[in-house]
Amino acid sequence: MRPLVRLLTALLFCGNFVLPLQAQLNTDAYFKYLDEHKNMTAQELLLEFPAGVFAATAPSDLSNAEFFSAIDLKYKFTPYEKELTAKHGFMVTERLSFPTYAAAFADAYVKDLPVYISSDAILHALHRSYDNMLADIETYILEPQLFKALLAMKATLKTSTIPKDPLAQQARLDADIYLTVALQLIKLDYHYKTLNYPADATFPENTPAIEKIRALIEAEQLDFYPIFAQTPRHIDFSQMKPRGHYPDKGLSGYFQAMMWLGRTEIFITKPEGAVPEPSDEDIKRQCMLAVTLANLAQNSGAVDNFNTIDKLITKFVGAQDNLSLSKLIGVNSTLAITSPDQLRDDALQKQFQDESIKNGAQQQILSQLLWADAFKLNSIKPAAAFMLMGQRFIFDSYILGNVVFDKVGSRMMPSPLDAMFVLGNDASIQLLQPEIEKYEYAKNLAGLRYLSNSQPKDFWEESLYSTWLSGIRSLNPPKDRSGLPRFMQTGAWWQKTLNTQLGSWAELRHDNLLYGKQSYTGGNSCFYPKGYVEPMPELYATIARFGTSMKAAIAGYVVDTLIYDKYYSRVLDTMRARLDHITTTCTTLSSMAEKELRSEPFNEAEHNLIENWAEKKSYGCGNTTYQGVYPQMMYGVSKDEMTQPNFVVADVHTQPTDLLGAIVGKVLHVGTSTVNMALIIAEDPSDSCSTAYIGPVGSYYEHITDDFYRLNDEEWKTMYYKNKMPTRPAWVYSYLASDSGKTTGEPQTLVLGGVAQQPILPGKTPAIPISSVLVSFTPNPISSSAILTVDVPPTLFGKTVVAKMYSSTGEFIRELFCTSSGGGKYSAQWDGTTSIGTAVASGAYLVRITIGETSAILHCTVTR
Repeated sequence: MRPLVRLLTALLFCGNFVLPLQAQLNTDAYFKYLDEHKNMTAQELLLEFPAGVFAATAPSDLSNAEFFSAIDLKYKFTPYEKELTAKHGFMVTERLSFPTYAAAFADAYVKDLPVYISSDAILHALHRSYDNMLADIETYILEPQLFKALLAMKATLKTSTIPKDPLAQQARLDADIYLTVALQLIKLDYHYKTLNYPADATFPENTPAIEKIRALIEAEQLDFYPIFAQTPRHIDFSQMKPRGHYPDKGLSGYFQAMMWLGRTEIFITKPEGAVPEPSDEDIKRQCMLAVTLANLAQNSGAVDNFNTIDKLITKFVGAQDNLSLSKLIGVNSTLAITSPDQLRDDALQKQFQDESIKNGAQQQILSQLLWADAFKLNSIKPAAAFMLMGQRFIFDSYILGNVVFDKVGSRMMPSPLDAMFVLGNDASIQLLQPEIEKYEYAKNLAGLRYLSNSQPKDFWEESLYSTWLSGIRSLNPPKDRSGLPRFMQTGAWWQKTLNTQLGSWAELRHDNLLYGKQSYTGGNSCFYPKGYVEPMPELYATIARFGTSMKAAIAGYVVDTLIYDKYYSRVLDTMRARLDHITTTCTTLSSMAEKELRSEPFNEAEHNLIENWAEKKSYGCGNTTYQGVYPQMMYGVSKDEMTQPNFVVADVHTQPTDLLGAIVGKVLHVGTSTVNMALIIAEDPSDSCSTAYIGPVGSYYEHITDDFYRLNDEEWKTMYYKNKMPTRPAWVYSYLASDSGKTTGEPQTLVLGGVAQQPILPGKTPAIPISSVLVSFTPNPISSSAILTVDVPPTLFGKTVVAKMYSSTGEFIRELFCTSSGGGKYSAQWDGTTSIGTAVASGAYLVRITIGETSAILHCTVTR
């Protein structure tokens, strides 16, 4: 007998699409592309999507970088940390770790150090606000709506007409089980425990079945149970374990109720790959159950409650990956089905099934245990199904589910790098190359990328989830990196950026665990003297649009005062005000990032943003209040919580079996931990001086558990405190120093070559002849060393004087000096070496002298 393997699909969410996302994906073109590229190799994939060669180094002269000595004095960098910085122009160290970004920014603030504002920090603020806002919306709007809907349906069920057909009568009993389990789960939450509403079975004979299902939910394991059928099926009850923000926010009951309603498939057609296969009578019974539930929702008025819930979740995450309640009601209307008795007619049932599939019943993401022959690929097909509040189709989950068995030979577990490549990060396949060669799935990645690239721009911004994904995509390395700061041309930097992308993706998945459908396999003055914004303008612009979209999404909604006191009605007003602040701040950051790329100085308002980043400047020193620009970007985070760890973990994919069919229950998690300090050497856009900046960036982890064990945040945090964290991916080692400030190990790198270039940009026409500035570089030709002298005339007093040396091809050699001119003569000795102390070869060189907006070039020759 051939080995059997099951496939489960990863939980993710997608956008708020006018049409369901899966309806917009041109899967016919995708499968055609797959067929045309069925023999594609890893090397051909690299040629098809070239990331190019990344600079191996960006040598930086730390001794000549403004403020480096001050930062070094406070943080006492180790030799290895300095070595990394001198090599790449930046480094990140685990030795300088903080529980939160706010705490790290505050530390640099009280030490009077120039601040580096990372994309990590902005994305983390987005996560904190989104997570807390979603929790409040669930608490004050969604859960009350769900509670009232279930009560109404159960009340209507009690007095509903008893069908004539015995199977339809059984479907009526099934509806009681389905609704009662959900209601009992909600009653676990604090605000609903004491409410005097019945949550027992409407029909007492259902009590044993309800108790059995509740026991299975509490066991949190894979089980084989005959739900709404005579034939049992595999059900992964481990997904019912409350995770994400739900335990901390008192929403565990809501989480379980929505997970029950979102994952308990009511089959419309048979799944391909179910072992054993459900009987025809099982399918008919469940079709009748779907009709029964639709009638109850309509007759009780609960359909309005469910539409409110669905509309809001669709705006946040995306459309359901199944037949929704509103679509089911439409199907029944089209076919004039008013009673489950009518589906006893096989011909009408077939029409019902066909019409349901036309309306989105066919699931695109496999999220339960189905089986396939190990030698027969693409043989698993989930059932067309109805769910009262089904989980959402999300594109990144679709990606992960299409790069494992049964779509790819014997590959049982995806890599998060798969998702990053399909989302546009070409560099990630350089790191994936060994795995692509091993499992021969280049064509799958290429096909998914074809699908991704073919989507219009608005595809990525039709829900808050997809807008967040769009922000992550904006961090992909550009093909042409020559115009970027030197440290951003290195492979090490783009591996750091990959860490940023995946860390934010982990937070995105964490915040939306409930709704996204998971894939299965089968004493100081206290100020910032300067500030540098990571120059990623499109990211900040995207987050600004996110804030605007989220404010629009919650427009018109109010707190349910039937359950909550009117005091809480102000929650949504606070939320809207905070979203305005996020939008305004990120719009400003986008403008600042663009100015840095153009070497333009910040204006007064932008300088004020830097000065007030961690704390309002007017508050002075003393107790940190966390009232600055950055802390105020985080909705729902109290002063005390600003320094409390926000480590998150999310399970993103499930591998139920090994290749031989044995149940293993492996669960892939992604997570974050402490923030680490980054040291960046970059040009100050106001004066072009090489300047050192310090600021926090994130950490990213991957971890696999067995036996369907799904970690929650508290368990993840406990692993950290017990020193049981997994090792970080090897590709972070190229820029990361360990917690002792030493090497973290042998790095996995992108394709590297050469030194980061800093081409000489055409300067403005000198306002005065070079001769009148009295520049000399003697001796010239130079055999060993020379002295550069700049005599600044009175007309240029008060301007910053910068002198930098380049090769004749534009390669940056080193900075000779950068200082604010009070007038007079300035000189520096050059010893014939680069910024890292390597002797230059004989040849022609250039010295670019800039005084304010005046620039000039001096030629010299080195002879050895």
